[in-house]
Amino acid sequence: VENIIPNYISAFANTRGGYLFIGVHDKSKKVLGCVKENVDPDSLRNRIERAIYKLPYVHFCQSSCGINFTLKILDVFAKGELYSYACVIRVEPFCCAVFSEAPGSWMVEGKHVCSLTTEEWVDRMTDTDPVPSEHLRYTPEPLWEELSSQHEGLEELMKKEISPFSRGIFILSRSWAVDLDLQEKRGVICDALLIAQDSPPILYTILGEQDAEGHEHLSQELDVELKGYSAQTALTLKQRLVKIGGYSGKVCVV
Repeated sequence: VENIIPNYISAFANTRGGYLFIGVHDKSKKVLGCVKENVDPDSLRNRIERAIYKLPYVHFCQSSCGINFTLKILDVFAKGELYSYACVIRVEPFCCAVFSEAPGSWMVEGKHVCSLTTEEWVDRMTDTDPVPSEHLRYTPEPLWEELSSQHEGLEELMKKEISPFSRGIFILSRSWAVDLDLQEKRGVICDALLIAQDSPPILYTILGEQDAEGHEHLSQELDVELKGYSAQTALTLKQRLVKIGGYSGKVCVV
């Protein structure tokens, strides 16, 4: 009972509410209950209530109410005699957010690793990204400095491509494909994902080509094979964004 309470109660509370029946077979719908010799109804009620009251929840509004539920312990009879006990829990919709357990997140403060409380975790997840207005930030900065120093014209090219955007973050990688467990492509200097205000995510693939003397220059065009590489990388990236963060918009390729 204590194992199923967190998942079901939080799920009902975070949607439109619902009923949880304990002691009913999922497939046959036969009412089995908890055999009376193995459980005391008052003890069962107390354990269920404690499990629900332990669920962490967070308010984004002015309310301070807890999880609203109604619990009933029902007698189950077999051949006219008391055989077991079944439970019915009615869960009302919760105004904000209920968790099945406290989020497992930590942060480093000085020399100590501290566990985040549910409230601290929610505050950090819902906080606006710390990107100053009228500013585009490159990350990781050491990689950007290395790439821009190694490849002449890269910085000017990037400034030209992202000139329409004034606020956001530019996430660089030597290969987003490798980061996404795809095959690396020769000729790719780096991939860069732009997360900007009022724009879908944009994936840039920067290519290099060698001249007759063996010097590498930035390529201006993608061939068919490399276009397929970029499209596959963007598709896989979007699938990860959907799975991890619930993102359902577009990912553009440049």
